Amino acid sequence: MNTSEIEKKQKKISPSLYDEIEAAEQKVRKLKEKLKLMQSREKEKNKKFVFELICNEHLDIVPLKKWEESIEAIKSLLNTKIASTDKKPELKIEKKSDTNEVTVE
Repeated sequence: MNTSEIEKKQKKISPSLYDEIEAAEQKVRKLKEKLKLMQSREKEKNKKFVFELICNEHLDIVPLKKWEESIEAIKSLLNTKIASTDKKPELKIEKKSDTNEVTVE
């Protein structure tokens, strides 16, 4: 065996840390996409059920002006938070090929 064949075998057996990081990043991207899709489906399902509830309770005949005047009280009663304030920080991993340095933020 020459040295290039040995190097190829070693690469197959033990991937570099950069390869492992890349694979992990791909997995994270796929999981984020899956989570986003699940959340979207759940949100649509919730919208449907809320609308059905409003109709069943005959609240669909309440004028828009009344809804606008009451929305803050409704939010308070439901104890809801705006989703945009509940964002979680993202983990960022950068690799610098020229220095073989990996930074995590």
